[in-house]
Amino acid sequence: SNSGNPANARPGNPGATPAVPGFSPGASEDQIRARLGVPTQERSANGYYTSTYALVPNRVTLAYVYENGSDRVKQSEAAFSPSIDRFIMRTALVGMLGGRSTLEIENGLKAVRKGDRDRVNINTDRFVGAIERNANGYVHIYVQE
Repeated sequence: SNSGNPANARPGNPGATPAVPGFSPGASEDQIRARLGVPTQERSANGYYTSTYALVPNRVTLAYVYENGSDRVKQSEAAFSPSIDRFIMRTALVGMLGGRSTLEIENGLKAVRKGDRDRVNINTDRFVGAIERNANGYVHIYVQE
């Protein structure tokens, strides 16, 4: 009789990391804002405009770079703290690649995340980029056309 959730319990884990969508280069700013809302930070420099979204402060950050005057993503970036689940990273990476990942790229993500490698290059028929690990263990992914 005492098992189960109390009547006022809410489903889900309030401390859980949200789904992290990855938008590939070529996506529109409107698509990104419709999903992520207003950027946490925006800046413009050297002919480029960058929108940054701190999805989970100090743990998950997404950034989208546009050429000034364009609403299409030129470069997609994601940064993850070492504590973020690999499936969350993988989901974002696959999205950043327009749904076209390869076993080689995914094994590269795994190797960088585990610390076996510091960098893996991404080179597909449509995208180039890299998966890198910094000195603090953060995984940084960037993809561009």
